[in-house]
Amino acid sequence: MTTTEFLNQVDEKWAEFQTFVASLRPEQYTSPTDAAGWSVQDHLLHLSEWEAGVTALLNYQDRVAAMGLTPELWAARDFDAMNEVLRKNAAQYGGSSETVKARINDAHGQLRAKIAAFSDDDLQKPYSHWAPNSGREYPIIDLLIGDTTEHYPEHIEWMQAILDSGR
Repeated sequence: MTTTEFLNQVDEKWAEFQTFVASLRPEQYTSPTDAAGWSVQDHLLHLSEWEAGVTALLNYQDRVAAMGLTPELWAARDFDAMNEVLRKNAAQYGGSSETVKARINDAHGQLRAKIAAFSDDDLQKPYSHWAPNSGREYPIIDLLIGDTTEHYPEHIEWMQAILDSGR
């Protein structure tokens, strides 16, 4: 896949995501919640924090630290626990639907700009290119797909389920 092809896919899924976000009324950001207590706002900020973490990685920064996670939690690969930490950390961006939208749009814009500067070959470089001590050798495109084009629809589905539940 070329960088242009990948960005086209990202833009398509992001547009679908933005359409969903635009359909929300401000009060739907915080109520209802799912059985775990997550609101639509929590899901939106979750996405922003994962994208911000990927951007940090692509800037040769410590992704784990940038996400406010501990190395121990990261090493345990307990995504539920990581996501709870991210949810608590991301609460600083809450308060209004506008601040939440600004955070997610900023995080997405930074990640998209970073990817847009990639060559086609950069997409195939291993994760360890950006994090040499990670030992992860899979192509960075795998991570990018998981945290963008696959991540947005997954969370739209979960957010819609929250709204439909009316809890």
